[in-house]
Amino acid sequence: EDDKRRSSVWQEFLVIDGASFTDGKKRAKCSHCKTLTFIASSNYRTSNMRKHLEKCKAYQATRNASQGGQKRFEQKIYRDLLAKAIIKHGYGFSWVEHEANRKIHTYLNHEVRAISRNTVKAG
Repeated sequence: EDDKRRSSVWQEFLVIDGASFTDGKKRAKCSHCKTLTFIASSNYRTSNMRKHLEKCKAYQATRNASQGGQKRFEQKIYRDLLAKAIIKHGYGFSWVEHEANRKIHTYLNHEVRAISRNTVKAG
């Protein structure tokens, strides 16, 4: 019965034997973030698994990299590059706190966390 896995979503999950669980049901664990598990039976649909992949940052990063997309965003590298740009061009450290500047950076990458002038100075 469980061999009817036609959805491509199954390729992104590891199936765990049901003996590991009190209810005896097999589970599917995300191969990317390794956190969420779903009951792995053909009686259950894959929509929750698909929704998980849409939100899973580890899966999205893998998918983007395999499709020639951007590298994974790293806040520390962003902060360091921003500090270097401020120093190189002689901007005031308060520049990072300008609302329009923050909107631009958030638009370019939704994972960016706004930083304060003190954080930039410390970097």
